[in-house]
Amino acid sequence: RRLHASRLQLAEEIQKRLDLQESFEHARYHDMFTGLPNRRHFMDELDRSLREVRRRRFQRLAVILVDISRLTLINHMLGHTAGDDLMVQVARRLEEITSSLDGSLARWSGDQFAVLLLDVESADAAVEVANRFQEQLRLPFHLRRYQLNVAATLGVTCIDSGQERAEDVIREADLALSVA
Repeated sequence: RRLHASRLQLAEEIQKRLDLQESFEHARYHDMFTGLPNRRHFMDELDRSLREVRRRRFQRLAVILVDISRLTLINHMLGHTAGDDLMVQVARRLEEITSSLDGSLARWSGDQFAVLLLDVESADAAVEVANRFQEQLRLPFHLRRYQLNVAATLGVTCIDSGQERAEDVIREADLALSVA
């Protein structure tokens, strides 16, 4: 009986350790507020996708960076909790659109999101997705007892050769974001 009880206890401890390890692994690659993949996860996925373009599995990729313009003002006026709530609401709106697309959405930084679109038909198709994001983000957000409108700036880049490095692709999207 003691041996059986010891085995059960050991099995429970092993399971707890595995659960904790899985939790750490999830936290390493995901944003804690939105639950979305984070920058590290996005860059790994972009790197894998660029390899697929080189192998001609995908015709073209697009990366869209979305910058929420008034987050700092909201944080100062309503508090950081309100800013976090806003980013969660933004994430849910962007998820609605990206769920029907072949690609992924990630929390890029405090006030930015990154979108990777796989096998995009053309640059115009990527811009159309960016326009859909813009339309969704123009709708008012509800934070506590306030109704807020926020502005978003988007930078779009398309890749069809696969020869670029992930960092170069992000630099191009960031440059497009700066120009916008």
